[in-house]
Amino acid sequence: QFFKRNFFEEDGCPKYYHDRKYPVDSQCAAQAIETLARFSEEDPSCLELSLKVARWTISNMQHRDGHFFYRQYPLIKARTPMLHWGQATTFKGLATLYQKLVQHLPSAIPKDDSAPNRDCHTNSSLE
Repeated sequence: QFFKRNFFEEDGCPKYYHDRKYPVDSQCAAQAIETLARFSEEDPSCLELSLKVARWTISNMQHRDGHFFYRQYPLIKARTPMLHWGQATTFKGLATLYQKLVQHLPSAIPKDDSAPNRDCHTNSSLE
C-alpha cells in the first residue's frame, strides 16, 4: 500500500523517491509496471495502476523512433538510448503487463486466427 500511495503522481508518473517527483527514471517506470502487474493477482487494483504507469511512460518517456529515454529532470530529458536502463527493462515491464492483460481481459486482446500456434507444447515440429 505504501508503494502505491507514495510512488506515483495522479497522472501515473512513477517517482524515483517517495517524497518528490524528480528525477523520473525509465528504470523506475519499468520496474513499477512489472511489479504492479505481477502483484495484480493479490491486488487487482495493481493492474489498473500498472496500465496507467505504462500509458504515462509511453506518452512521456518514449521517443518517436521507439526508444525510451533514460531519465527526465524538471527542465531536460536524458534522451540517449541505453539498452539496459531504458530499453530492456521497459520492454520486460510492458511484456509482463501485456501477459497479465491477456490473462485478465482476454476479450480485449485482438485475436489473429492466422497466426501460428505459439504454444511450444503443441508444436508438432518439436515432437
